[in-house]
Amino acid sequence: GVLSDKDAAGLLEALEPVLSQVVITATTSPRAMDPDELGAIAVSIFGADRVVVVPSLADALADAVALAEEYGPLAQSGVLVTGSVVTAGQARAMLVRRG
Repeated sequence: GVLSDKDAAGLLEALEPVLSQVVITATTSPRAMDPDELGAIAVSIFGADRVVVVPSLADALADAVALAEEYGPLAQSGVLVTGSVVTAGQARAMLVRRG
């Protein structure tokens, strides 16, 4: 998720050359951009075949891990969580609990 007052397009444009796919989600911040709106921006940059919108952060993390594993062991691929500090913090807490 990205906060609505941030340059979402600029962030996605910077990441496009190095990401195979993008999983778009939401954060719990009241300032968060709607995930469908963020997804539309991502599609304009990455193309529809490289973008998935998953409103729940927990489900988005699970989907991102599954997509990364399609490319091989996570040691050879990975999942990058970015957007807002709030989103990254929430994702970290979920991944630490997951082990």
